[in-house]
Amino acid sequence: MRRTDADRLDDIAARGAAGMRDFLAHHYFATRPDIIQLPIDKRLPSLAAAVARLQDEAREH
Repeated sequence: MRRTDADRLDDIAARGAAGMRDFLAHHYFATRPDIIQLPIDKRLPSLAAAVARLQDEAREH
C-alpha cells in the first residue's frame, strides 16, 4: 500500500490491516479463525466504505 493511501485510510487503521495481512501470510497455520473473524465483523464495513470513497475520488480526477 502506498504511504499516501495508508494516510488517507488512517481512520480504519490501515497499518493494523497491513500487520494482520503480514501475520496471516507468514503464520497461516498458527492463525485462530475466531480471532480473525472479530476484526472482519467490526472493521470490514468501514474499510469497504473508505475504499468506495477512494474509488469515487479517483473517478472524479
